[in-house]
Formats: sequence, C-alpha cells, structure tokens
Amino acid sequence: MKQVGVVVGMNIIERIDQVRELAEFFGFRMGRRQHYGFEDSSTDVISLYPKDDRLPTYSRDTSLFTGSLSDVENFLDGIRWARKYDSMIGAMSDKRREQYEAKEVARLERIVYNKAKAETFKILKQENA
Repeated sequence: MKQVGVVVGMNIIERIDQVRELAEFFGFRMGRRQHYGFEDSSTDVISLYPKDDRLPTYSRDTSLFTGSLSDVENFLDGIRWARKYDSMIGAMSDKRREQYEAKEVARLERIVYNKAKAETFKILKQENA
C-alpha cells in the first residue's frame, strides 16, 4: 500500500460533516465512486447518489456527481443558489417544489405497482391455462 502524507484535522472533519448534512438535505447520499475513468484509482473523490426516494427521477445506483470535497461543496452551493433564486423570483416556492416531487414519486410508484400487477396476472394466466 502506498503511503500518502495527508493531514486531516478538525477543519476538514467539520467540512465533511457540513457537506454530508447539506447533501442529505438536498436528497443525496455520499459514497465511493463506482467506476474509474482516466484518473488514477487512488484519487480521493466523493460521489453523490440519490438518497431513498428524495430525487425521484434518478436510479438509486446512479452517481449524479463525483469530485473532490471542494468540488462537492461548489456543486451543492450551486443547487442552494438555484433554489434561492427560484424562490426569490417567485418561480418555485419550497412548498411547491415538495408538492411536485411528491407527485412524481407517487407517479413512479404507480408505474412500478402496475408493472408488478401486470406480471402477476401474466403468471396467473399461464398457470391456469
């Protein structure tokens, strides 16, 4: 194993905690990068994935962003800025955003339910035929 001289102090730990808290607020979970590209596999990066059903339009195993701690901070600050701007100009309130997200989650759940129901009926028809 290659030894790398990295100093981690309380400032870094607090930054990571703040990023994790903000990521969870926006519906992300932090994790390891699944796939490595041209970069060395030892590059220390953070990937953001959808958490539970908070971001309904994405697959749960899809990495939505990958970067260093500073990159992730900037990405999340961009989301925060965009949401504040939407609220400031009256395009989208937090309540309205929550309603639309809940509506989309319910729509996707209906699709999954209907597919499972159709598959069940298909199997029952085959068994009774």
